[in-house]
Amino acid sequence: SLRKKSCLLGCAEPGWVPEPVLAWARALGEFGATITFAGNFPGTTRTMPLEVYLALETDPDAALAELVRVTAAGGMVCVLDSDWRSVAVDVDEPGLSSAVLAAMDTVSPQSDLGRTLRRRLVRAGLVDVEVRVHPITYTSPSIAAAAYPFVNEEIPPEAGIIPPELRDRWFAALRRAEAEGIFWMATLGYVACGTVPE
Repeated sequence: SLRKKSCLLGCAEPGWVPEPVLAWARALGEFGATITFAGNFPGTTRTMPLEVYLALETDPDAALAELVRVTAAGGMVCVLDSDWRSVAVDVDEPGLSSAVLAAMDTVSPQSDLGRTLRRRLVRAGLVDVEVRVHPITYTSPSIAAAAYPFVNEEIPPEAGIIPPELRDRWFAALRRAEAEGIFWMATLGYVACGTVPE
C-alpha cells in the first residue's frame, strides 16, 4: 500500500506544481468575481474561498484546520502563498522600489504564512507534507497588477497603498520600464501539499 502511494505520487510529480497553480489561478478568478460583483456580506454572499482567505489573514491555523476538516481521508490539501517580503522590482530609479515595498508592508503587513506552511500543515494533522519554493517572475506591470496592488495604477490614491509623495514617480518608473521592455519583477511562491490521514 505504501509502495503503491509513493509510486502514484512519484508518477504524478510532473503535475504536482502546475495543477495546484492552475487551481489557484482559477480560484483567484472566482474570488475576484465574488468580491467585485457579489460583495462580502457574512451569511449572504460569503463563499468558502472568501471565508478561507479571511481566516488565513486573521487565524491561519484555524483556516488550515477547516481545510483539513472538509477534505476526505486520503485527500490532498494544497496551499499556495507568495512571499511579499521577497519581492524585487527593477526600476530605473535607485531606492524607489525599496521605499514603495516598505510602505506597502506598513499599510498591509504581510504574514509569514508561506515560510511556516510545513509546520502549520503538520500541526493541522496532515501527513506526507511537502513544501516547494518557486520563483514567480513578471515582465509586465499590467500582468503583475492582477496579484500585486502596488503595481496596479488603477487602484485609487485614496486606498493609501503607495504614499502620495512616491505615487507619481513610482508609476512613471513602471510605465517607462514597460515601454522599454525592461520591466522585471520577481518573488517567491510557496506550494505546500499534505495528505489527510486515512
